[in-house]
Amino acid sequence: MNKKILHLNFSDDGGAAIAVMRIHNALKQNNFKSTVLVAEKLNKFDDVFCNQNNFDKFIWKQKKKFLEI
Repeated sequence: MNKKILHLNFSDDGGAAIAVMRIHNALKQNNFKSTVLVAEKLNKFDDVFCNQNNFDKFIWKQKKKFLEI
């Protein structure tokens, strides 16, 4: 049986992202179909997906700037 695993993470950068990528890579080495879905993609990993269009990315960056004040 081929299991499919989806990891959900806020970003592909930072401590939690490192842990998720380690688990993701270990699962792939053991022949699991593993993918990572993030809200904010900062790196160029091929198997990390971000489900946002350019408008959503723009709005997200504006929200982050506003909340950091």
